[in-house]
Amino acid sequence: MSLDQEIQAYRADFEEKRLEKPSRCEVCGGTGPLHWHAEYERSLICFEGTIILPIRRVLCAACRATFALLPNFIVKFHRYARAVIGFSMDQLKRMSLNAVADLLMERCGRVVAMFTLSLWRRRFVRTPS
Repeated sequence: MSLDQEIQAYRADFEEKRLEKPSRCEVCGGTGPLHWHAEYERSLICFEGTIILPIRRVLCAACRATFALLPNFIVKFHRYARAVIGFSMDQLKRMSLNAVADLLMERCGRVVAMFTLSLWRRRFVRTPS
């Protein structure tokens, strides 16, 4: 399924209230009751540009913590879609940071900082031991 199809399916599930709550709290790991708590809008940078998505929050009745229920195409604490980050990491295996930044400028129409690409490489690229 393409990223665009995933986004459309997520939007439909969100609007039709078909999103499933997780089985465990992301904070305490408990299986106590989880309740829908709130929602907010989040921007996501994709190959097609920046989109705004609604995100649901969940409240754990056991520890009283809240957390966002993110779809799988969003990486926690990152503004770029998982597909964009994955594409960048694949390109970094054979291209320089500058070349990947230029390629992303062409594909996304956005400047990606060298520092951001370096952080992604440290976090997402596994080096053989």
